[in-house]
Amino acid sequence: MTRYDPGIVLLVDFPFPAQTATKRRPVFLMADVDHEDIIVAQVTSHPPRGRYDLHLAVERASGHLFHT
Repeated sequence: MTRYDPGIVLLVDFPFPAQTATKRRPVFLMADVDHEDIIVAQVTSHPPRGRYDLHLAVERASGHLFHT
């Protein structure tokens, strides 16, 4: 399996609840645990909706993400 550096954005196929289809969505790679497992966080354009949701913004000059 490919090794990934934490902090990159990947596209992952997420299954619908009935698992009849999938939709490709962006995720933020938090950790590459071993050759088979990674830990990711969902990326969405929705404003934070829960206690564990974070709002991220892009600094236009550098293109870096930061927590607001």
